[in-house]
Amino acid sequence: MNEDVESEESVNQLQLVPADMVMEETNNHMQLIEEEDMIMEEESIDKLISQDIDADDVKKLLDAGIFTCNSLLLQAKKNLTRINDLSEETVDKIWEAAEKHLRKSVVGIATGSQMPDELLESNITALRRHLKLISWPPHPNKIDELRAIESLFQKSPAELKPYSYILVETLRGLVNNEDGQLRNLAYDVFELVFPYLDVEDQQMLTRRMMGSILNAMQHSKLDIQSTSFEFLNHILWLNPTLLLSDAKKIFQNYKDFFGKILYFNKDQKTNLKVSLPGLIRCLSHLVKNDVENDLLDKGDIGERLLHAYEDDSFMSFNGLSRNMKDLIPLLVDSFQRLIPSATEWLDEPTFGCLTSILHCIDLIVIYLKKTKDLNSQSGPEVAASLENLFHHFPIHLVTNFLDKGSNDKFLELNFFISKIFLELKEWIFLNSLLEKCLEFVESALLGKFCQVSESANTVWERHLSQLIPFVSKLILHGANNNSNRASRLLPAFTHIFTVSMPGSLLKWTCLHAIKDMLSHIHESFPFQEKSECVKALDAWMLELTELLLKIGYNPTDYSLLVIQVLHGMGKVAVKDSLLRHSYDNIQYQLHDFFCILQEEGEPILYGPFLFLPKDTQELFLCCVEYFSWLDTPILDSLLCFCITLDIDPDMLFRIIEVLNSFNTATQMRIEDYVNFFITLVSKLNVYYGVVYIDLKNDAPQQTLKKLIDVICSNMTQKKGDNYLLVEKKTIKEILRKRSFHNAACLLRILVTMDSEPPSRLSGESIISLSYYVSEFLMQAVKRVREDEYEKYIHYDQIFPGFYFLEPCFSLFSQCPELLSNALKAMASTITYDALKTMTSGIGFYLVSEDDRKEMRNCLTRANVITSVIVLMSKDIRLKSMSVFKNEINYIIDEVHLLQSSQQVISFTDEERHAIQFILDQLRNISE
Repeated sequence: MNEDVESEESVNQLQLVPADMVMEETNNHMQLIEEEDMIMEEESIDKLISQDIDADDVKKLLDAGIFTCNSLLLQAKKNLTRINDLSEETVDKIWEAAEKHLRKSVVGIATGSQMPDELLESNITALRRHLKLISWPPHPNKIDELRAIESLFQKSPAELKPYSYILVETLRGLVNNEDGQLRNLAYDVFELVFPYLDVEDQQMLTRRMMGSILNAMQHSKLDIQSTSFEFLNHILWLNPTLLLSDAKKIFQNYKDFFGKILYFNKDQKTNLKVSLPGLIRCLSHLVKNDVENDLLDKGDIGERLLHAYEDDSFMSFNGLSRNMKDLIPLLVDSFQRLIPSATEWLDEPTFGCLTSILHCIDLIVIYLKKTKDLNSQSGPEVAASLENLFHHFPIHLVTNFLDKGSNDKFLELNFFISKIFLELKEWIFLNSLLEKCLEFVESALLGKFCQVSESANTVWERHLSQLIPFVSKLILHGANNNSNRASRLLPAFTHIFTVSMPGSLLKWTCLHAIKDMLSHIHESFPFQEKSECVKALDAWMLELTELLLKIGYNPTDYSLLVIQVLHGMGKVAVKDSLLRHSYDNIQYQLHDFFCILQEEGEPILYGPFLFLPKDTQELFLCCVEYFSWLDTPILDSLLCFCITLDIDPDMLFRIIEVLNSFNTATQMRIEDYVNFFITLVSKLNVYYGVVYIDLKNDAPQQTLKKLIDVICSNMTQKKGDNYLLVEKKTIKEILRKRSFHNAACLLRILVTMDSEPPSRLSGESIISLSYYVSEFLMQAVKRVREDEYEKYIHYDQIFPGFYFLEPCFSLFSQCPELLSNALKAMASTITYDALKTMTSGIGFYLVSEDDRKEMRNCLTRANVITSVIVLMSKDIRLKSMSVFKNEINYIIDEVHLLQSSQQVISFTDEERHAIQFILDQLRNISE
């Protein structure tokens, strides 16, 4: 026989009771395990057939109740030889095949490694031996066996994962064991092993574990009950759906447990401390209503469980509120018996019990309110059952206590009691208690408990955050009833809001409270000069602006909440002149929210606004609309934002819509208005890498065109005495030589503002524009396709290529002087000084290659200018170009000069023909 058989024989020698009795008990335990292993299809005994095991032998094993490889390896080989006369050789072969199958699963799949067979076999063999000894009732040292298993799993969890199911089944039998050390160790091993189970196995085992836990809850010994509650806490964390079927049983067992505690010594405190987290877990799941949510999150498994427990859950939750109400006096009684032992300091076990008791009471009250089980009759009953608890408030709270640790603990207890009182305030008619509670809350908000240690800050903030919603209601209620104490809460609340850290839970809760108060503040507070409310609102607005600038570039729900509160502040401000002034002034702090203005030439630094979601951006723009007026700094910041490459067109037009709502001189200076829109048109980023543009399909161009339509419409309404201001700013931006597309839009603005003859362009502007327009036209005509020349008949029929020519032609129709100067400017660009010297016939001129190149450039310019003039002659707005005969003759003279240069520079036949064609066209137009 091999080594495994020898080890099994040595175990058998330890028998201290009749062998047949031990075998019967062991077989009963193993049969329970084997029934569960039927579900583990990946380890089915049928798979041994692929390992060359005879199918008849496998059938014999199945008939004997052995369904999986796991259960097979837990059997003694001697027992296997008794199954239908299986020989020792056959058993050895089956045993080896089962181990090989498990090794393949563990090494090849679970770990991906190639662990040596010897080490893996050693771990598996050791685990099997320890499991068998634990399952053996007479074994005297199960604790050592369990510790050995714990050590094995800690060292090789992945390798032993296939055995985790059987191990948890074994632990299930130890929940109500008389040995407390063994129970506690079983719980530790359970926590270690359970995560390695598959999800479906976890669901199944938690349900099976629940049966053992409920049995242990009914045990006569408190320590066994407390261990069962500890298991319950972990089980419900893993599978909250178990509450659906067992809630009433659980609460009934807790009632029995509290009723058994007659006094509190060290052991009883330990039992209580261990038991209460399970009750907190149950109540928390019910309050948060996450039992159903957890079912939905688990997909098919959850759906099956939900249907399985549908009827039971209805039965279980019926009357659950009554069970909870019955728990309150028991919890208060435990609290009363524990608190006298805390004289000047609190030991950790006592403090842990006290806080857990108060937490349970708080959750019960919340649940009763949530389920509408507190009414005019039951509300006072629950409040009366808590009277002995309120009698202790405030608990030993002194501001000069030397022991900071104890003071922190007393403070936490008082926070709990305050919250419970405020939850039930409408059913408590003790003014003295209300006054004490309000005094405590005010002191907490003002930070008078300054002895709170750093380690308690998180706890202090969490509890204070839970009181804030009640504070806002007390402030509003007190304002309606002229309560002095409630009015003192307002500055105290403002203090905690301003000093709390940005992004903290406390700040978040304060923001929600402000949002709620703003919706009722006009009903509660009469706005009078220097009132506490106005002071508070001023402080809130200042803090909100600082929070916005600290949002950064990773917006969250927090940034949305801040903007929602600011929006509510704007709604309040528009109804009161005192607040409106304060609200208007926050724009001086908010201009960096759009863009951080830099010196000329430096890169743009965008503010947090750019990175907000679109709906949050829209909400902030609504906040801007509540300003009575807009000043230059915020307009400059908005302008900087609008010219970003990433701006969404819809957002751009929304900003324009907002600015146009400030339609009077008192709301926005006309200089700022003109500067904003003209600069926006000149700098808006629109880039094209091609000459020809498809105006219908080019999104950036469509955006720019739509922008011009909107701006021109608004400018037309405002032009009046402001025309010169618009003209000056527009021409200034044009002469800065902005991009071709932006320049065309600026020209369109001029056309719109100067739409009726005679033109109002000043002489200075005409001279400045002449040279620019001449260059602009020569560039624009290059964008007209050849097939479009003959189609151009009327300015209302604009083809894409004529988009850039049209505003110039419109200007010419209103201002002939501008056309005259532009023609002269174009004529001056045809030739150059060297050409005149070259064709004068005076002296000798040596023609260089550069001269030849420049001559051909002159020919190109002459051709372009002629194309412009030809198109002008077709535009009915310009009537007859013969009016400008002198200017055209000047161009003809320049072309003649170019033609005469062929005496010095030889032209090709094509070039000579082109020059002659140009002259013929110009003469026809001139005549």
